[in-house]
Amino acid sequence: MITFALIAGLARPATAQDDALHRKILGELQRFVSWLDANGARGFVGEIGWPDEEHGGESDRWNALADAWYDDADAAGLWAGVWATGEWWGKTYKLAAYEDRSEPPGVDTPNTQAPVIEAHLSTDAYERAITVAGGEFAGPEIVPTSTYSNHDPGKYNRDYHFDAPRTFEFLAGRGIGTIRIEFRWETIQRKLGGALHSRSMDLMDSVVLAARQAGLNVVLDMHNFGAYYLWNGKHGVRRAIGSPKLPIRFFADVWTRLSAHYRVDPGIYYGLMNEPVGLSERGDLSAAQVWERASQEALDAVRANGDDNTVMVSGYAYSPVRSWADIHPDGWIEDPAGNFLYEGHHYWDRDASGGYERSYAREVAYAERHGY
Repeated sequence: MITFALIAGLARPATAQDDALHRKILGELQRFVSWLDANGARGFVGEIGWPDEEHGGESDRWNALADAWYDDADAAGLWAGVWATGEWWGKTYKLAAYEDRSEPPGVDTPNTQAPVIEAHLSTDAYERAITVAGGEFAGPEIVPTSTYSNHDPGKYNRDYHFDAPRTFEFLAGRGIGTIRIEFRWETIQRKLGGALHSRSMDLMDSVVLAARQAGLNVVLDMHNFGAYYLWNGKHGVRRAIGSPKLPIRFFADVWTRLSAHYRVDPGIYYGLMNEPVGLSERGDLSAAQVWERASQEALDAVRANGDDNTVMVSGYAYSPVRSWADIHPDGWIEDPAGNFLYEGHHYWDRDASGGYERSYAREVAYAERHGY
């Protein structure tokens, strides 16, 4: 008996690889696509990732799921990006799709995920990307206080790092068209509302130039999880966007400045904020609605510069594809340039963390128990 998975109005014959995990994951993707269609919007699944052969020895099964996922994303015209690659991951990170295995520094070797990625490259209808991580490594994700702050955002090449040009030349040579570069807000703007930090911007300019010279488009992604670590005289304190210490106007301000710096190059895209979370209600606005307002104001700031570059707008609460429509019942962005994408993230383990602590078989069994 032949079954079919429906996505964007197209039927895809089920393969011998289909199982409960396929049904679960492709169903989640379909719901995101349906939400985009209902809101007349485009989408970017900015982070997907799955384990390599060295972690569990099941890369063929994960690759089959990834291939099916890409088939549906291709049919829907979705932009998509893999998490991740970068020199500082070394050889042990299970999601590193390409690795740095030899001198000189630079990613130089495909991992077991690469054949799937390279079978689904960019077209005129959508772009395919990969995150080159490292620029965000100095900062924490979500802790109330930290030694990290705008006062001490880490030292370059000790706490955070951008890859060498060799990485970008290698990725371009594999057919990759777009990369996602992570950075921290505290690094590039040391004082809220102040000028961009010249040395930090020089470093970011260098990595952007290396990528562009290799022929790659670049998503500049602010990797701050919806907050800024503000020095209080003793340590950094996490201040969420929309809170009294971090009014939304400061988020709009930094994007005004970044846009003014990069707007001349249409091959540079703006990721307003990676996985915003931990915001507070404000008046009659829920935390998700505070993020909706903040992201709209940041996009407005970009457009006020006469900048029509592509903007990626993440969803609230870690941007999960699987629960996107529950968090955001309706679209919220109004863009006079008509050039933005809602950005969700989609990991395929049961808690959507990307940790992949369980085998493929155990994930299938879990999905079966829950009716997929």
